[in-house]
Amino acid sequence: MAKLKGEKLPSTALDELKFDQQGLNTLDPGRDIVVRECINWICTAQDNSASADGGVARHFSLISGWATSYPETTGYIIPTLIE
Repeated sequence: MAKLKGEKLPSTALDELKFDQQGLNTLDPGRDIVVRECINWICTAQDNSASADGGVARHFSLISGWATSYPETTGYIIPTLIE
């Protein structure tokens, strides 16, 4: 079983590790699906930020879950989406 700093990984982390080891999918889902999924991820990161302050979580960990929001993370998203 995979370990992180001497501890066993949670089952969700092990599942993702196995999935990652399969390699990237070569099928291109298309621009519309990619854009939709990216926006869904950003919304999820905002809705689940540990600080619950309306900002976007700076990261997600399979070990510790959603992080607190981070000003730069939130601030860079808007101009990136506009562009």
